[in-house]
Amino acid sequence: MTRYQIGDYHETYRTFRLDAPERFNWAYEVFDRWAEDSSKLAMLWVSHEGSAHEVTYQKLATRSKRVANVLKGPGAGPGDRIFIMLPRIVEWWEMVLGVHPITDRIGTRDDHPNGQGHRISHQCGRSKDSGYRLGERG
Repeated sequence: MTRYQIGDYHETYRTFRLDAPERFNWAYEVFDRWAEDSSKLAMLWVSHEGSAHEVTYQKLATRSKRVANVLKGPGAGPGDRIFIMLPRIVEWWEMVLGVHPITDRIGTRDDHPNGQGHRISHQCGRSKDSGYRLGERG
């Protein structure tokens, strides 16, 4: 029988049990703890032009909480569908992290030139869902 670093693979597979809490919110439990260190780098974002921008966990946590508060203001909550239509810029991550504590129903669209944005916008326009426009980048 082959041995692995974890010991006996087949025995580990057979007896493994994941002890997970009934409710676990990654944004609170993990991300916010990392944000306690103001110098801890979360990402090095590089634009198409090649300019680099360092973003700390603390900055992402602060800005994502602002997003959450803006969405909670008009009453967004569990089960609500929230769609984010931004290219993969730093603000995209702030939005996703801000929405995550509110609801698990997040839709996103990457900034790919495949026409998906038009199709999704058209479908949202025909739906009975209402939405809030938080802002546009020029």
